[in-house]
Amino acid sequence: MAFEKLPNEKDLLMRVLEGDRIAFARLFDAYHSHLGSYVLKMTESIEDTEEIVQDVFVKIWLNRSALNNINSFSDYLFIMCRNKTLNHLRKTALQKTRWTILEQELNYATVDSDDEVIESMRALIEEAIDKLPTPQRETLLLSKTHRLKYTEIAERQGITSEAVKKRLSTARQFIKTYVHDHMDDVILLLLFLPIPFR
Repeated sequence: MAFEKLPNEKDLLMRVLEGDRIAFARLFDAYHSHLGSYVLKMTESIEDTEEIVQDVFVKIWLNRSALNNINSFSDYLFIMCRNKTLNHLRKTALQKTRWTILEQELNYATVDSDDEVIESMRALIEEAIDKLPTPQRETLLLSKTHRLKYTEIAERQGITSEAVKKRLSTARQFIKTYVHDHMDDVILLLLFLPIPFR
């Protein structure tokens, strides 16, 4: 992605290196809308886009001493935004995948994501997945996130297809057991939720 370079960019960067906040604000004003347009195409979320672009500029300010070794500031901005956006998308995909696992493995109906009880259920699934042994967790996520076949997972992990099947079965059973054993916490939350009068 090409940005039109500011005619006084080099001078502004030198001033930022010295801690000049006004120079930094000028760089932000010059580039943030271009970066926002680029990030928005990937996230399709104005809120996420604003957060990503702001985080990138905060990181640049906090690590401004690194600007001394940068040949192209616009390329540097582009790379930082691209990497942060991709990390954000991966994290979002993982969260969605874990919720899908909850629905598929425990047969819960889809409900409002803001519901406090469902949020607690999601948290239990997150905890269960995090507590899986690394090989099982990686196999599960390769299956659910990347939709890989047993043979493809086996090739990636250097195991047999039968071993993949066994890992997935063990992981699913662990998740079901973990959620079942910790359901009391969710039930308690349900009991203490305010009941609306009709």
